Amino acid sequence: MHKDFEDLPARSQDLTFHFLETQLCRHINIEHLSEDVLKTLGLYNGTTYNIAAELLSDQNSFPGVD
Repeated sequence: MHKDFEDLPARSQDLTFHFLETQLCRHINIEHLSEDVLKTLGLYNGTTYNIAAELLSDQNSFPGVD
């Protein structure tokens, strides 16, 4: 398929990013985590989240990844 693993669609599309938002607000001074920020970070393509987004979400279901 010639796709990187992190570009595959996330198993769940019902993701939240409260911890990520807190850290981004603190460290790079964004006001809030919007769809545009998620797109810029390569986590969202406008319709679906990818595996990288799932890894960084509050619903991270990957064992051993905190």
